[in-house]
Amino acid sequence: MIEHEQIPKEKKVGFTSGQREFVKRAYQEVLGFAGCVFPIWNEVEGEYKYCKTAKTEIHHVKPRGWCIRVLDVDPNVPFNAAPLCAEHHRVGQKDKPITREAQEVIHLDAVFALRHYQGTEKPTSFDRVFDQRKRLTDKLTRYWFWLWDIYLQDLADEVMGEYLQDHEWPKRR
Repeated sequence: MIEHEQIPKEKKVGFTSGQREFVKRAYQEVLGFAGCVFPIWNEVEGEYKYCKTAKTEIHHVKPRGWCIRVLDVDPNVPFNAAPLCAEHHRVGQKDKPITREAQEVIHLDAVFALRHYQGTEKPTSFDRVFDQRKRLTDKLTRYWFWLWDIYLQDLADEVMGEYLQDHEWPKRR
């Protein structure tokens, strides 16, 4: 297994601001909006609809640590990007318990860390979560709810496949 330090520095960080803006433009052009693409069940219509919250973070469909430590690939590529609001990405729903059944969120462990963060403790709840992610990754065990990957990967493939025909992915400077 490749050690984290052996991966080039550019793979250790997330998407650049130019890449994040590129992703938003791609989703805007292809889907008609640049908001959160997390699927929300619509009881009235009996189908899933996009969340569409305008303020988004760019989610790595395959997590950065997994790409770096297990797959040995650059995680910051257009086909690995999907816009999600903070609630569906890592914050979760405040009025729901921290369980996979109750939460509609990609990174449930981040929800736990956020709710238990004390600021002065060492290690922090986030340190513990990131350490656990590394330990699980080292064992080739997924630490995220991977079923969302299928949906988000299909969507990223569709959006980026179309958008990249006429636009060039911004390189890291």
